[in-house]
Amino acid sequence: MESTAGKILAYLKTEKTTNKKNILKSISEKENYCLQSLRQQFEKISSQNLAPKIFEEIPEHECQTKQAFLKNNEDFFLCLILIDPEDDDFDKCCTRLSGHLNNCFRCFEIFCQVMVDFYYESQRIQKEIN
Repeated sequence: MESTAGKILAYLKTEKTTNKKNILKSISEKENYCLQSLRQQFEKISSQNLAPKIFEEIPEHECQTKQAFLKNNEDFFLCLILIDPEDDDFDKCCTRLSGHLNNCFRCFEIFCQVMVDFYYESQRIQKEIN
C-alpha cells in the first residue's frame, strides 16, 4: 500500500476539507478502488472511535517483528492524516510516534515515503481543483 497510500490519503484529505466527494478527474481505476475502500475504513474508525486504540498500538521502541508496524497499516495513516489535530489523541500519537520513529528505521522509511507522496499529491490536487 505504501506506493499509493500518500496519494489516496491526499484525495481523502481533500474530500474532507472541501466536503465534496469525487472532485478529482485524474484518478485511475485502481486508485478509485483504494479510495473507496479507505473511505469506508475511515468511516468505520470514526464511527467506532478507534483512533485512540490505533495510536496506542504504536510500539515504543524498534519493531520486534519481521514486519514493520507501519507497513500496510492503513488505519494508522488514516487516523494520522484525517483526525482533528486538536484532539488529545493526536497529541498522544505524535509523542508516541516520534519516539518510535527515532528507534525504528524501517518504520521511519515507510513514514517518510507515505508523507512525501501525500505532500506532492496534495500539491498536485490543489492545482487541479483551483
